[in-house]
Amino acid sequence: NHSSYFRKHLLSYRNICIPHGLNQQAATLPLSVFFQLSAPQEDVQNRAYAAAVVLTIIVLILSFGGRFIMSHFSKNKI
Repeated sequence: NHSSYFRKHLLSYRNICIPHGLNQQAATLPLSVFFQLSAPQEDVQNRAYAAAVVLTIIVLILSFGGRFIMSHFSKNKI
């Protein structure tokens, strides 16, 4: 079962592992937020809220950056 695998590995502090290749498994930020919010420990839930804020900021920066770039290039076309 994938959910029990991710829950076991995401919520344990000793099993934090950074993948060193594209073929290795890695948890995504939304998945880690989901599993960390269901944890009973308050510090783990706080880390999940912080990760959710970081993810929101990344999406906003990409969105506004894309809009700025598209408006900049659309005004200069002949």
